[in-house]
This record gives sequence, structure tokens and C-alpha cells, in this order.
Amino acid sequence: MTRAGSQPVPVERTSGRPDRSPLVRSPVFVLRGLCGVVLFAVGAVGLMLFEQALLGLRADVIELQAWWPRWMVDSLEVAVWIALAFAIAGTNVVLLVRRRYRRLVLVNAAAVAAILLGAVAGHAILAVAPSNAVELALEDASADSLGNDLLASVVAVVTVSIGWIGQRLRPWAIGLVAAAASLSLLGGAISVITLPFDIGVGLAAGASVALAVRTRDRTPTPNQLVAALADGGVDLTAVERAAVDARGSVPWRASTAGGDELFVKVLGPDQRAADLLFRLHRALRLRGAADHRPFASLRRAAEHEAFLSLAAESRGVRTPHLVAVRGVGADGMLLAYERLGGTSFDHVDPHGVTSQVLEHVWRRIAELHAADIAHRDLRLANLFLDDDGEVWLIDFGFAEFAADEVLLARDVAELIASTAAAFGTGVSVSVAVGVLGPGTVATAIPWIQPLALSSATREHIGGRDGCAALRAALATATSGDANAARFGRVGPWTLVTRTMQARLRVGAGE
Repeated sequence: MTRAGSQPVPVERTSGRPDRSPLVRSPVFVLRGLCGVVLFAVGAVGLMLFEQALLGLRADVIELQAWWPRWMVDSLEVAVWIALAFAIAGTNVVLLVRRRYRRLVLVNAAAVAAILLGAVAGHAILAVAPSNAVELALEDASADSLGNDLLASVVAVVTVSIGWIGQRLRPWAIGLVAAAASLSLLGGAISVITLPFDIGVGLAAGASVALAVRTRDRTPTPNQLVAALADGGVDLTAVERAAVDARGSVPWRASTAGGDELFVKVLGPDQRAADLLFRLHRALRLRGAADHRPFASLRRAAEHEAFLSLAAESRGVRTPHLVAVRGVGADGMLLAYERLGGTSFDHVDPHGVTSQVLEHVWRRIAELHAADIAHRDLRLANLFLDDDGEVWLIDFGFAEFAADEVLLARDVAELIASTAAAFGTGVSVSVAVGVLGPGTVATAIPWIQPLALSSATREHIGGRDGCAALRAALATATSGDANAARFGRVGPWTLVTRTMQARLRVGAGE
């Protein structure tokens, strides 16, 4: 599954502290920052538009607390404050003792940033609020500012640290946030009505600090890969990063003690966050993107890919055999496949790809679609030509079982476009029509457009003009319609342009 190249380097099984990973700006914090901005916006809009209802909710909470024994309220408040103080002091002491100075700076900078951002945002909301009802409530409660600085700072600290505190301590971190939020309810403070605002401020501040300062790359190390596969009965003797196009994963080449060669695909939190951001972009930008719902966890995503790979193989599709699926590192998953000798189609010599090779490509796709499986990522990087001249399909991370006609048609569109860009329109179209038939190919014509193609294919084919030329060639070969399907949503720039055009027509007396 990888190109031929240098042999993997031997793995050293070390028990000491591994070399420090490079500093990166993780997509995880981009996603958390967006969630924070959305929560902050919801909270701010709610405070400005529904202030009376929220103040009424606060009055109800205060009235409810009047029925509680005062000693119970005071005891709970003291207990929560003690827990928070212990957690804050303990975190700083542990980081100092362990000489984790960068993490120490990161968590404290996140807390300070949350307090400052909350103060600025609170003053801004009060300045633009349609009435002074919230401001009067602040004065009655003897509050200095809008919101709960403690809750925002705790959320910010948990945001930047949740990745390295470990699975056992994560419930305690979530409990710390719940404890900070409970102080608002116990005391009946004005922050009862600012919970979304406070949590949003904390998420946004923590994510911003992490992106600005950068955090350690959490990609599993070679030793972690060795340990994970050893638990599954696969003993590695050498491993190295693979220089291949692997969207949404980190690829590795590995050798086993038995002499087998493996391709190991690692999925981690960064890749999952990037995938969620990609799906969000497609949902906002495209109509009918046909993406399945995001999986509940990274483990479920890995299991889905494993299932589709095994299902395709069991139905006669030529795809590498899956050797193992394992958890790796703190939050990662890996899939290990038998490694093929050869190269992916994005690195083959175009002059060596004959019409017979392309026919093998399309027969693989016909076999896949006959099994009701849509690959959904048929870029050249996911087509493999082995040393014997056989064509293989790889990477079922985006695949769908029981696929409908639209998904199958878009598979055909992606592959026709990618092969036409690399090997020529004439031979690609003629071979596709010869193997699949004109009717099947014609269903793909509307989907040959920039929005429906992968970025790699879109770039190679020449964008909108290249897609239009290919649609015309396919329409001629299949007697189909050369028009593209309406796929994109109306964007802000389109609305502005159409509004200006309408005003110009009105001004011209049309």
C-alpha cells in the first residue's frame, strides 16, 4: 500500500521518557473554539433578547432555595469551594514538581484569558443591551461583572488540559466544571442566567491560548505502535512513517518478526477533529452532501472502516487484508493491513498506464458497486497498482454499505475525473463507458463539478472549466445531459451579488 522506498528503521523498545513531540496547532482546539463561540453567541443573544425571562428564572431559583435549610446550602458551598481550591492548587503543585513548566504556563494563561475575555464580553453585552434590567440585577446582587469568572476559568483550564490528564482523571475534570457551575445555583447569583455565556467564554479562551501557544503533537510514537500491536499478537521489528497521501490519518510502514510487511493507519483526536470540521464545512456549503452522521467515538470510526474493508474483501473486491485493529496511545486507534509492493496511482508514470490497466481499475469499481458499497473517496491515491500489474482499492474510511444510486454515481464521477486528469479524457471516458455501460456513466455526469469532487481531483482537472469539458465529453459518449447538478448552497457573497444586481435593474428601470 506504500511506494517502494527505504527500509523501515529498527524500533528501539525504550522504557524512559520519549523524545518530546513537536509543537503544533491542533484541529481539536479549532473545533473546541468554534463550540465556544457558538455557546457564547447563544448566551449573549439570550441575555439581550430574553433578559426578563432569564431574570425570572433566577428569581425562581432564589425562591426555591428559600425552602432549603441554610446550613445545608452553606455546607455545600464550603465543600465546593474547598474542592475547587484543592484542585487548582494541586494542579499547579503537580505540574511544578514534575517540571511541566509549559503545561503550567498553558493552564494559568487559559484561566487568565477566560477572566479577561469574560470581563470584556460582559461589559460589551451590558453596553448594547436593550434595557438596564440585567445591570440593575447585578447591582442588587452586589456583583462586579456579568458572568461567572470562576466557571469560565475552570472550563478554560479543562479545555487545554483534557488531552493529557489521562482517562482516569477526566471524570474528575468534568466534575470540577460541574462543581464550579453548581456555585451559581447554590448562591442564587446572577451567573445562574449566564451559564452558556460562561462555558462559551471558557471554551473560546482555552482554545485560543492553546492555538496561540501551541501544544505537543499527540501522534503515537513508534514504541506505542509496537506495544499496541504486540497486545494483539503482532510483533514488530521495524516501523517508520510512510510518505503517502493519507487524508484523515497518519500512515506508517512496519515489518513483523515473521517477515511480513504491514501498512498501519493511525487515527487520533486531531484526525477526528479535522474530519468533524470537514463535515461541518460540507454541511454548511453543500446541499445533499450525503455524509453519514459522525460516529460517536474514534473507536466506532475505526470499527466502521474495518467492517467495510472486510465486507469488500469477502465479496471479492481486491483490497489488502486487515490484520489488526487496536487502540494506541491515550486516545488513538490503528488499523494494520498487509502491505503491497507497488505504488498508488497518484505516483505511477502516466505513460505506463494503458487502457488495459484502466479497464482493471473500472472492473474493481464494478465489483465494489455490485456489492452495494460506495467507496466515496476514489482519488488516485486510493487506487494501487502492485508489482504484478494488478489494481487494488485501499482506504475505506469514508465508505458506505448499502449505498444508494447517488453515492454510486458520485463514485463514478470522482474516478472518471481523477483518471481523465492524469491519463487523458479520451481513454478514460471510453474505458469507463466500455466497462460500466453508457447508462451508468451518464448518471455520474451531473456530479462532475468542483463542489462534488475531492480537492486533489478538482485541482488536477482544472476546476470549473475542466469539469465542464469532461461533462461535455461524457455527454457525447453516452448521449446524456451535460448539465451539472445544483449542489452548493447560496453563500453570503452570492446573496450580496444578487441583491446588487437586483438594485441595478431597478435603477435602470427594468
